Amino acid sequence: MISGKGKISGALTFAVLFATMAFGCFGYLSTATIHAPIITEVYYDTYLKGDTGGEFIRIHNPTGSSINICGWQITDREGVITFPEWADINAGSGLYLAYNATAFYDELLQKADFEYGVDSDSTPNMIIDGGLKLANTGDEVILKDNEDETIDIVIYGNSMYAGVGWTGTPVKDVSEGVILERDRNETTGQYEDTNSFADWDDYRIYVVGQSHFPYVTFNFNGNVTVFTSPDSSFNEIANAIDNAQESIFLNVYQFHNFYLMDHVIDAIERGVEVKIMLEGDPVIGIDDEERYIANETVAAGGEVRFMINNGSRGIHDRYAFNHAKYALIGNETTIVMSENWKNTGVPTNNTFGNRGWGIIINNPDVTNYFCEVFFEDWKPASKDSFPFTANDSIYGNKYGGPPPDFVPDRTIPTGNYSHPFDSESISGEFNVSPILAPDTSPCVFG
Repeated sequence: MISGKGKISGALTFAVLFATMAFGCFGYLSTATIHAPIITEVYYDTYLKGDTGGEFIRIHNPTGSSINICGWQITDREGVITFPEWADINAGSGLYLAYNATAFYDELLQKADFEYGVDSDSTPNMIIDGGLKLANTGDEVILKDNEDETIDIVIYGNSMYAGVGWTGTPVKDVSEGVILERDRNETTGQYEDTNSFADWDDYRIYVVGQSHFPYVTFNFNGNVTVFTSPDSSFNEIANAIDNAQESIFLNVYQFHNFYLMDHVIDAIERGVEVKIMLEGDPVIGIDDEERYIANETVAAGGEVRFMINNGSRGIHDRYAFNHAKYALIGNETTIVMSENWKNTGVPTNNTFGNRGWGIIINNPDVTNYFCEVFFEDWKPASKDSFPFTANDSIYGNKYGGPPPDFVPDRTIPTGNYSHPFDSESISGEFNVSPILAPDTSPCVFG
């Protein structure tokens, strides 16, 4: 923002546990004494063929009052788009301006506030002069008020802009599918505003469609259970599944353990709702063991979806990997652990397996938080959320069942580990801070 007349989430990593003014169209006041709207997102290098159709810009009102922005403009010094006379931006809110509102909804699953490139649906149109098309290699996005004064600006890539409202070098250009997004102060949560590239130099890369969950801490009196793998992980998880009465929502990178599957299917058969989200393209591919488990789960009445990527069909996964490892039992139990639900990660026999850890948190607020995360990733309307489908016309059985001659190997591996660590339930006052990658991990590890 310029003063005066003159202005960047998932997959879960781990959880840390510890014991008034409104302004008319011709009555805008000088920005020397107030804050004003700022540009917070620019999406210029899109996945869409032809690129421009997917572009969008977001502006935000950081003030405590609604502002009338009739006659305000956004320009790249070539094309100009102007807000209609009735346009307002509410206090603390933002407006999405999409070149193509239908394409915007298809990508973000939300409606744009204005459309400025084509008239694709009923979204209100901005007034267009010359058209606004952002170059992938470098450009400017300039917000001006109704008196043609520069209010905010962002320049990126190879832009040679040297005018009012910007200091220093342009913001580095981003890759295809990445939104250029303004950084927030980690302490106040407010957008940075120094009129320089520093405002946009975030640790996080904002891929289009990703979530923006906040960093929060839940304080409560209650109990948690801690456990290790291979010592007690199978028993603790199996017991939690057996005690489920309403729902089990599982998000895990890989699921290969047939004996955990048995407990899940038993839960389905007694009327428990089961949804399982899996990675659709793990490093070694989807094993037949996992296809078998998915098939058996769906056959019993559960649901299974995969997070997939297929650029040739316009499907781009929101995250490099769905690398989560958590389960939600009913509305108050959250299980977070370091291991996949495999024979090595959650071994049936505790003399064998990987070293890992887990925690069971019994608190409805924590579970509600993770439930929101789960359904954000699960959402069927997202193109990268693909249901278990046998004999699909495009994918065959990649996301379906195993070959007809597949026979599950139920051999239980054993070893020489002495499993000295029992699980332990701890009661007291707790602070629980969920850390999600990519949403909040930069706040802790940035």
